[in-house]
Amino acid sequence: FEYFNRKIKIKLEKEEYFFKDKMKDLADKMQLHNFETCHQCFLVNLRHVKKIKGYEVFLNNNDIIPVSQKRSAEFRKKLNTFIQNSI
Repeated sequence: FEYFNRKIKIKLEKEEYFFKDKMKDLADKMQLHNFETCHQCFLVNLRHVKKIKGYEVFLNNNDIIPVSQKRSAEFRKKLNTFIQNSI
């Protein structure tokens, strides 16, 4: 999910959808489905994270998403917990 022009964009493999909502509300709803906020404008599905390097998240679809310095440590901790629970 990406907050873009006062709308939220959902990016799927071949389609994009837009709707209006608050990113914080969406993050709270989607946390049960392994989504985490890495930046105030991005909500990422942890299942699709290929790697994290510096302040960038590399996804399976070759997209690169920024990680804010403020959220970096918490995002990395949640990603590590997700990976440990998946193994």
